[in-house]
Amino acid sequence: MTKLKTSYKTGGSFLVEPATEAIVFSREDFTEEHRDIWGMVKEFDKERILSQKEAIEKYDKDLFPFPYQGRLGRNLGPSRN
Repeated sequence: MTKLKTSYKTGGSFLVEPATEAIVFSREDFTEEHRDIWGMVKEFDKERILSQKEAIEKYDKDLFPFPYQGRLGRNLGPSRN
Protein backbone atom coordinates (compact mmCIF):
# COMPACT_ATOMS: atom_id res chain seq x y z
CA MET A 1 0.00 0.00 0.00
CA THR A 2 1.36 3.42 -0.96
CA LYS A 3 1.52 6.09 1.68
CA LEU A 4 0.58 9.61 0.67
CA LYS A 5 2.91 12.34 1.77
CA THR A 6 1.04 15.37 3.03
CA SER A 7 2.78 18.71 3.08
CA TYR A 8 1.44 21.76 4.79
CA LYS A 9 2.14 25.31 3.72
CA THR A 10 2.79 27.69 6.54
CA GLY A 11 2.72 31.43 6.89
CA GLY A 12 2.48 33.38 3.64
CA SER A 13 4.20 30.76 1.47
CA PHE A 14 0.92 30.23 -0.42
CA LEU A 15 1.44 33.69 -1.95
CA VAL A 16 4.79 32.94 -3.56
CA GLU A 17 4.72 29.20 -4.22
CA PRO A 18 2.59 27.42 -6.84
CA ALA A 19 -0.47 25.72 -5.38
CA THR A 20 -0.53 23.01 -8.03
CA GLU A 21 1.50 21.59 -10.90
CA ALA A 22 -1.45 22.04 -13.28
CA ILE A 23 -1.02 24.20 -16.36
CA VAL A 24 -3.26 27.26 -16.34
CA PHE A 25 -4.79 28.28 -19.68
CA SER A 26 -6.10 31.83 -20.02
CA ARG A 27 -7.32 34.11 -22.81
CA GLU A 28 -3.86 35.62 -23.04
CA ASP A 29 -2.65 32.21 -24.27
CA PHE A 30 -5.19 32.05 -27.13
CA THR A 31 -3.90 31.46 -30.64
CA GLU A 32 -5.46 33.28 -33.59
CA GLU A 33 -7.72 30.28 -34.17
CA HIS A 34 -8.87 30.33 -30.52
CA ARG A 35 -9.68 34.04 -30.81
CA ASP A 36 -11.66 33.42 -34.02
CA ILE A 37 -13.72 30.67 -32.37
CA TRP A 38 -14.26 32.80 -29.26
CA GLY A 39 -15.48 35.68 -31.44
CA MET A 40 -17.80 33.36 -33.36
CA VAL A 41 -19.31 32.01 -30.14
CA LYS A 42 -19.78 35.52 -28.73
CA GLU A 43 -21.50 36.61 -31.96
CA PHE A 44 -23.77 33.54 -31.90
CA ASP A 45 -24.64 34.24 -28.27
CA LYS A 46 -25.41 37.88 -28.97
CA GLU A 47 -27.52 37.24 -32.08
CA ARG A 48 -29.30 33.97 -31.29
CA ILE A 49 -29.45 33.59 -27.52
CA LEU A 50 -29.42 37.00 -25.86
CA SER A 51 -31.89 38.34 -28.41
CA GLN A 52 -34.38 35.74 -27.09
CA LYS A 53 -33.43 36.01 -23.42
CA GLU A 54 -36.90 36.97 -22.21
CA ALA A 55 -38.60 34.11 -24.07
CA ILE A 56 -35.96 31.66 -22.84
CA GLU A 57 -36.41 32.76 -19.23
CA LYS A 58 -40.19 32.34 -19.55
CA TYR A 59 -39.58 28.93 -21.17
CA ASP A 60 -41.55 29.82 -24.27
CA LYS A 61 -42.52 26.45 -25.73
CA ASP A 62 -42.22 27.85 -29.28
CA LEU A 63 -38.45 28.04 -28.78
CA PHE A 64 -37.97 24.46 -27.65
CA PRO A 65 -36.57 22.19 -28.84
CA PHE A 66 -33.91 24.78 -29.47
CA PRO A 67 -33.54 25.21 -33.27
CA TYR A 68 -29.79 24.50 -33.21
CA GLN A 69 -29.93 21.43 -30.99
CA GLY A 70 -29.30 18.96 -33.79
CA ARG A 71 -26.29 20.89 -35.01
CA LEU A 72 -24.87 20.87 -31.49
CA GLY A 73 -25.07 17.08 -31.27
CA ARG A 74 -28.16 16.92 -29.08
CA ASN A 75 -30.65 15.11 -31.28
CA LEU A 76 -33.73 14.25 -29.30
CA GLY A 77 -35.28 11.74 -31.62
CA PRO A 78 -34.33 9.10 -34.17
CA SER A 79 -31.93 10.27 -36.83
CA ARG A 80 -33.39 11.23 -40.18
CA ASN A 81 -31.08 10.40 -43.04
